Amino acid sequence: MTDAVGPESEYEFPGAAMTAYPVSGKPLPGAVPYNVIDKSGDRLLKVVRFRAEGSGQLVAEAYLRTGQSVAVRMRPGTYRMHVMEGRRWLGPEQHFGKMAATFDFGIHQVGGEIAGIEIMPKSAVGGAPPISGFRF
Repeated sequence: MTDAVGPESEYEFPGAAMTAYPVSGKPLPGAVPYNVIDKSGDRLLKVVRFRAEGSGQLVAEAYLRTGQSVAVRMRPGTYRMHVMEGRRWLGPEQHFGKMAATFDFGIHQVGGEIAGIEIMPKSAVGGAPPISGFRF
């Protein structure tokens, strides 16, 4: 294992990959980039998920290390963003295991004037609230 996620992990963390899940099952015509930048400085791995507001359907997922950025391409609309973080990647089913922390980054309007979000240090005023017992 060459990744910095720990010797017990059998999976390599995907890096700054992004996966889009078309709501209709078709390609995403008219999709716009929404930039996610990790400026936390906490050296944790992060999985960022966007779900359609209302239906809760998973629309996009991104994998980030501290300092990385990724442009998530989604159709204009309203999405809820959750971030799960941890030190040791256990794969796509378990994520970070019991040591994971999940945060609600609220509602995001994609396709408007704001073209992205920065994940800042937890000490920053107004940080995202943690979610306990949340099924990511």
